[in-house]
Amino acid sequence: MKTTPSTLLKTIIAASLMHAAQAEYVDGVGSVYTPVGLGGNTFSEGWEALTSTAYPGNGSFPGNGAWTGALLSQEGPQAGTNGLVKVANGFAGGPYPASQSIYFGGILSMPNVHGGELAVQASGTGVLDDVKTIVFHVDIGEAWTYDFYNGEAPVLHVVSSTGTHEVEAEFTSLYAQVYNGEVYMNFKWEDLYINSWAFQYDLDGLGDVSSFSLEFHGVQHAQIHGLGLEQSDQAEIESVLPAEAE
Repeated sequence: MKTTPSTLLKTIIAASLMHAAQAEYVDGVGSVYTPVGLGGNTFSEGWEALTSTAYPGNGSFPGNGAWTGALLSQEGPQAGTNGLVKVANGFAGGPYPASQSIYFGGILSMPNVHGGELAVQASGTGVLDDVKTIVFHVDIGEAWTYDFYNGEAPVLHVVSSTGTHEVEAEFTSLYAQVYNGEVYMNFKWEDLYINSWAFQYDLDGLGDVSSFSLEFHGVQHAQIHGLGLEQSDQAEIESVLPAEAE
């Protein structure tokens, strides 16, 4: 296989991120998925290019149209197993794969407008046996200084032998930010960033898990550049996430 300069640069950066145990958006390269390195038996997959080129035919501006199906993961040992789906549109628009990212479309120009809901869904062979820990990565570009709608972190919904459960993140880390321009609001110029988030969920004690979904809402005009999903059958009582960005 021919190695292009961009491929070589991506390989070098991915190697450095693996040493740092991070998976993040890199300026000039894009979203690079590298697992944090959970212990025990693991399951790992990532989405590095959530674009119309990688996933054609899933709508256009303002994003109200339905997707043709789940957007399957592209990277990692379990690539192609689980998928990202659109759960709901937002206000007069919705999320769709655009030229550089999944874009939460719409026509309003104001902060914190609901742009729609997405979910990574796992079932069958996409669920690790005796899963106890899940780490979820999201590379999301801000709009009007907001990324997740109302600032709410992704929520894990679990179906197991003990019933249905809603699990909030045990640990959260905003571990990297890439400057992405400015916006004028509140009578001053505000910086915008592409944020790399990681969320750690504890499933220990929930019984045998048959399926789960990680559901999150973006603000209108936000952009999803990449995602990562890690599972382990080892319970973690402390955070395994990369340290917060300074």
